[in-house]
Amino acid sequence: MINKKDKRWYWIALGLLVIVLRYIAGSFPEVVESVYSRGLFQVVRYVFGFVFGLFPFPTLYLWGILLLIGLVVFFYRLFKNYSGWKARMIHLVISCLALIGGGIFLFLFLWGFNYARVPLEDQMGIDPQPISKSTLFAELEIHTTHIKSYREQVPGNGNSAMTDSTLPADLESIIRTDVKRTMKELGYPTGGPIQGRRLFKGSLLRIGTAGFYLPFTGECNIDAGLHPLQKPYVMAHEYAHGLGIGDEGSCNFIAYLTCTSSSNAFVKYSGALSFWRSLASSYLAYDNAHYRAYRAELPAGIIADLDAINENSRSYPDLFPDFRDKTYDAFLRTQGIDEGMKNYSRVILLEYAWRERERLIIND
Repeated sequence: MINKKDKRWYWIALGLLVIVLRYIAGSFPEVVESVYSRGLFQVVRYVFGFVFGLFPFPTLYLWGILLLIGLVVFFYRLFKNYSGWKARMIHLVISCLALIGGGIFLFLFLWGFNYARVPLEDQMGIDPQPISKSTLFAELEIHTTHIKSYREQVPGNGNSAMTDSTLPADLESIIRTDVKRTMKELGYPTGGPIQGRRLFKGSLLRIGTAGFYLPFTGECNIDAGLHPLQKPYVMAHEYAHGLGIGDEGSCNFIAYLTCTSSSNAFVKYSGALSFWRSLASSYLAYDNAHYRAYRAELPAGIIADLDAINENSRSYPDLFPDFRDKTYDAFLRTQGIDEGMKNYSRVILLEYAWRERERLIIND
């Protein structure tokens, strides 16, 4: 018999309620945009910024410790207060459902409804469409010109791969300022303070990701083991999540705009190179041989940078590649992102549509 005074049922009910609301919200992006993304979420952003900004370390570590303590206490009470496996299993199942329900409620309330907001392309007035193989290669050539130019602007550039010595000491401050500037230019509110955290090396790379936004604390986490040339772009991507953008491709696009418009030469080159690698990966799938020949003709310094990034990635082999991809692909689809993991490469279409719009404006 259900005990209505058992608070666990409230969390289960709240979880079911927000799932229904999230389904309905998908049909009303303008309402979500005005009421949640530009309203309630901004309050959440300010509160998180001021509360968790007091911690000098990633609070994920603290939550991990508290979770372990909570599990120990839970199982201690489970075996102390309940006799018989049937009673224990019922208690365990209800507790798990309450935990899931509470997690879903907090996730959507604190951040997840942003997946249902007005898409970035509608906000910008652009219409990203699929591009042909020839157009993709033309894009690769255009952005090759960019990375050549940007690399030459980095002090001390040479034919060797760039290292931590070229990474700005105040990188987080630079990215935070630049992302907020980009978001304001795109017409988005930028909320309160936002924290960037670096988790210990390999903690994320070994599970197939470079960074993630933690909705329960409002912190933007990246793996400290990333190659220096990847850190600005990944950090900017996570800051975009932290400021209310759910779509992965849109966060990549904001990271690209942020980095390539930065006044810091290293950040500018890093962002351009990260976008170039997305283009290269897509073109590689079309024509491996042509890409390999094209890559071999790049300046020695850029080749060294690309090789160093690849070598660094290989030093943190993915432990569960298929599990991670399938799990996150399924998650993105449940949030209304039909292409799943392919959403990351959507940055190419967004950038192309944006640049075409800018070209037409100039020509007019």
